[in-house]
Amino acid sequence: TTGNMRFKGTIGSPKQLSQLVAMLGKLSDTCVVHMTPDTISFGVAASSNSGVHACAELSTHSLFLDYRIESRAENNRISFFVKIDNLSRALKSSSANANSKSLVKLTKKRGGAPTLTFEILLSDSAVQVQHDVPLRIVQDIEELHAYNEPVYGDSAPSLSVVLPQPDIRGLRNVLERMKGFSDYVLLTARDKPLDGAERTAMLQLQVERDNLVTIS
Repeated sequence: TTGNMRFKGTIGSPKQLSQLVAMLGKLSDTCVVHMTPDTISFGVAASSNSGVHACAELSTHSLFLDYRIESRAENNRISFFVKIDNLSRALKSSSANANSKSLVKLTKKRGGAPTLTFEILLSDSAVQVQHDVPLRIVQDIEELHAYNEPVYGDSAPSLSVVLPQPDIRGLRNVLERMKGFSDYVLLTARDKPLDGAERTAMLQLQVERDNLVTIS
């Protein structure tokens, strides 16, 4: 619990979530997380290193055995920034033992700092491992512009795309990271005018796993 926000859940698929976060960690060191009663989504802004803008959305029912969330924000949403390495370590511990039970909740540590607390339990219900993952609650919606999922229209005309050699290598790296989720990938593109005379093409890669996970 922190302020007017409450979240608590039991992770049913820690390995699946750990793999996703590990993939995002190859693109950036920070991501934004949006949690609602029905979905949990991740966003990574394009960095100077990778140049890849990634978004992923998952059904809470596919990840959690039980899940409770309360917030005064729109759509009962909780949004926060988190260091991917910290989140990845907690999820790796959660998925290390198939017989363990992983609880995660929003807490407030000394000084009022919001934290995601992971409690990993064995069959005797005793806490064996605890991870506290610091986070920063989103206060200003302007911060989210670089992380928002791009909007793609279905009526865009077909076109040919020519990628410079460095961009082809980047595309190949992204595909390598996505192949663990599906045998198929959907590639879409759109031409986006900038403020000046320049124009830039944007590509979207999308995979689905068991109709529950969408990664863009």
